[in-house]
Amino acid sequence: MHLLAIAHELGIEIGIEGFERLSEETPYLSHLSPNGPWTLEELDMRGGILGVMKELSPLLNLDVLTVTGKTLGENLKDIGILMSLQPPYRLTDMHLSKDVLRSLGDPS
Repeated sequence: MHLLAIAHELGIEIGIEGFERLSEETPYLSHLSPNGPWTLEELDMRGGILGVMKELSPLLNLDVLTVTGKTLGENLKDIGILMSLQPPYRLTDMHLSKDVLRSLGDPS
């Protein structure tokens, strides 16, 4: 609902129907809850928000320019190193619990 209010203040027409459409098109990749078994720390250990964006990259416009001066695609190109673990592991090298983060290829 915050996005609806922000859009309204900016004069952008967006309705709940747009969010429903996006919800139907976007797979459920993550199960996080402040008082549940999986937290943001778990997500961070598995690639964080950039890891989620990398999984969703087929659904994103990778040509948009970001604040880094690079495109989103350029920023996501090398994502896969887990920053919070030492030594760095690649996402593809680890057994990741599907309860925390699912792949776009198998979101079930």
